[in-house]
Amino acid sequence: MPLPSRQRLRSLMREREGERERGRTGLAVLVVLLTVAVLVLAVPSTATGGESGTGTGEAEEREPIPQGQAVSGERRVAVVMVNFRDSRLRDAATLEATLTDTYFGAARSLDSYYRAVSRGAARFVPSGDAPVIGPLDLPMRAAGCDDARMAEETERQLAARGVTEADYDHLSIVFPARDADCGWSGLASVQGSTSWMPDDLSYDSLVHEIGHNLGLGHHMRLDCPDGALDDCTETDGTSHKTPMGGGGAAAGLAAPEMAHAGWLGAESLRVAESGTYGLRPLHGPAKGVRALEVPLDGGDRLLLELRRASGALDTEVDGVFAYRVRGGDYAESELVDTGPSEGDPARVGALAAGDTLVSGATTVTVGAVREGAATVRVTLDGEEHAPVRPTPRTPQGTGDHKSEQRDGEGLAETGTGAGAGDLVPWVVAAVLLLATGAAALTRSGTHPARGRRGPSSRRR
Repeated sequence: MPLPSRQRLRSLMREREGERERGRTGLAVLVVLLTVAVLVLAVPSTATGGESGTGTGEAEEREPIPQGQAVSGERRVAVVMVNFRDSRLRDAATLEATLTDTYFGAARSLDSYYRAVSRGAARFVPSGDAPVIGPLDLPMRAAGCDDARMAEETERQLAARGVTEADYDHLSIVFPARDADCGWSGLASVQGSTSWMPDDLSYDSLVHEIGHNLGLGHHMRLDCPDGALDDCTETDGTSHKTPMGGGGAAAGLAAPEMAHAGWLGAESLRVAESGTYGLRPLHGPAKGVRALEVPLDGGDRLLLELRRASGALDTEVDGVFAYRVRGGDYAESELVDTGPSEGDPARVGALAAGDTLVSGATTVTVGAVREGAATVRVTLDGEEHAPVRPTPRTPQGTGDHKSEQRDGEGLAETGTGAGAGDLVPWVVAAVLLLATGAAALTRSGTHPARGRRGPSSRRR
């Protein structure tokens, strides 16, 4: 068989090199397409606010949780020291300085607490040039702790000084407690304007009592064994998730209380269909759904939240919690406790991944619980649904009613969108794929030149 000519050999080499070049180019194109696919998968489909779609995967306009009348702007507080005829404040000058800090100071004060919990929407400020008024001498004895007369006499003397109810939003009367024997550490009218504080008042008690002025009642706990919401019993225990439930000012307000005060805004969601929904910490800085509302039979509602420490708030409260709201009254919600209620009171009622709450045909199951996010799977009317990708990966009373704190009482739609931490694995994968494609293209462009020998590189 005759050997092919040198010209024929060169032609065959060029054909084979062309085939290899086309193969490398095809590989590079495939890598680029895979990279684009990875980036598309990394970014969820967007809906209102840049968050992912509904339980069906389709974007729609979300409905936030209804808000109460917003508590906003400057809340003017008239802090008034008073004496009784037979009992006087021992050191009014020192008490005045203490009260100024406790009501209006930069930290651990009435103002700093509600600024933080409302995200700056509400501020508590002095009603006049002087942060504290008085002391005023009331023509009454301390014994009997007559709070009604105390308020009447204080208002009368303020009016004589030209200070009327139009000049303040809150009247806080501070009196000598040692002879009054009131038996409580603070008293306030619910949805009213008056509070009565002993001269040894605490920061926790003050925040609690002004909460009553804002319309909030005591925050109690329901015993719901195994998550059966239709088989709950009321208890005498408080929730320990809010200052209104014995949690002190180290706890932020609970989600229903935030709704009552109008401080949830658009960062909340009423569930209208089955799906998997994301939650961000209620008092944290991250954007996303901070409270989720699930409809229950009879007009009741179930609100869910994720609590994590944020600044001075929720330093002890931690986890996913659920609250039953009866008839839409957000000011009187109750913590759902699936039991047993043991250990740290601040952790009582915390729901773990896999825990399920059931009411009729409605089922709520807690999914992943991370440092900065959690997921909740909701089934309405027994309707089945599939989990939605992606899941987060980031580690009212009346003005005449009074309430007292006694000593010892103590989302957006499905998903939440991907944060910077969520995208890291996807970006790394995309970079590696792009690097592979670039290497292939480089070899495709350079190797054929090395394979072909021009006249200057011929061998003898």
